Amino acid sequence: MTDVAEAIRKTPWSASTVPLAWYDCATYDEIRAMMSDGQAFASTYEQWEGYATKVEAFFVAKGVATVRVHVDPGEFARWCSDRRRNPDAKGRLAFSEWVARSGANAQDRL
Repeated sequence: MTDVAEAIRKTPWSASTVPLAWYDCATYDEIRAMMSDGQAFASTYEQWEGYATKVEAFFVAKGVATVRVHVDPGEFARWCSDRRRNPDAKGRLAFSEWVARSGANAQDRL
């Protein structure tokens, strides 16, 4: 997905703060490989980061706060396994919402 407006339209979060799944350059390829929808990810971290910052800026410009939720591949895999969730867009959103609501790093809540 390359269209920011389309990403916003598909975002089901309706609260005043939107959690955004955020990745590290060092683990981006691992994240892509483990996701069942990894083929939909940008092919490089730099491309993904450019897209993600546009999505973030869109929300901020509309007065909606965002929180970057770091997605560690190991933590996310354990979280999905423990909850029988698929490692896909719905799983990432649920994980991001869970971390954002907990107010702590995912590792502290596992």
